[in-house]
Amino acid sequence: MSAAQSDLSTLLNPALIPELRRIELRTRRVVSTDLIGHYRSAFRGSGLVFSELREYQPGDDVRHINWRATARTGRVYVKSFEEERHLNIILALDISASTAFGPARSRQERAREFAALLAVLASRSGDSLGLALFSDKIDLLLPPASRRFQLYRVLYELLNEHGFQDRTDLAASLQALHGKLRRRSVIFLISDFLSPDFESELLTLAFRHDVILVLPEDPAEHQLPAAGLVRLRDPESGEIVLVDSSSPALRAELQSAYTKRLRELQELCDRADCDLLRVQTSPLAPLAELMRKRSARMR
Repeated sequence: MSAAQSDLSTLLNPALIPELRRIELRTRRVVSTDLIGHYRSAFRGSGLVFSELREYQPGDDVRHINWRATARTGRVYVKSFEEERHLNIILALDISASTAFGPARSRQERAREFAALLAVLASRSGDSLGLALFSDKIDLLLPPASRRFQLYRVLYELLNEHGFQDRTDLAASLQALHGKLRRRSVIFLISDFLSPDFESELLTLAFRHDVILVLPEDPAEHQLPAAGLVRLRDPESGEIVLVDSSSPALRAELQSAYTKRLRELQELCDRADCDLLRVQTSPLAPLAELMRKRSARMR
């Protein structure tokens, strides 16, 4: 047994180690050299990374003016950059009960698959990788580290059966995360974003960090199968209601509500200067598209 294998066996459940290695190998197969190149370009640019927003000074490059912050505050702000070889990548994953929605592959499964892909990308790029699991608080935090063993720690926690927590408090979780991150980080915030009133905390977090909102989706959320009378249970409150899933009025109402929710979430991202990434099936295509758009913005 190698030293690395021995370390794994000491810290992790030995029965899960073969599955961890299978996940890593399966994920590595889809993480092509091109994808790694796009990742580096999207989050690093040409060796410079965003450091902070500061007020405009004479002589600053007008191309770096942050128009959203300028419009929000009434003062002209510019983005400042610094040399950075490696990044802090934080995977912040919502483990509240509402993320378990779905009869087949739940939102939580899509979320964990996406997080595993990001973990391998960050590890292969030499970046420091951290993980935060949250509900109405930070339930688990692995501080960022760049050791290879860190990848296994993150994959282990993603694979481990953390019991779904009843409640979500995104505002409290974002506030706690902001207090724990000393160094500027790229934060992938993975949630259904059903928690109310978290705009202020998101704006504060995004002012210092590069935040990407990741929304795992299930088609049944807005395209309820026409199956007649069905019982629907709120995963967080436990309330059960009987609805006629074949009702055109109900189906139209669900579609309208979901469209409104997406619009409001996108508007929030615009105000916070964040990207919104929707993951419906495989995470590869939406992630590649996000990186392509970010790379184009940095040119």
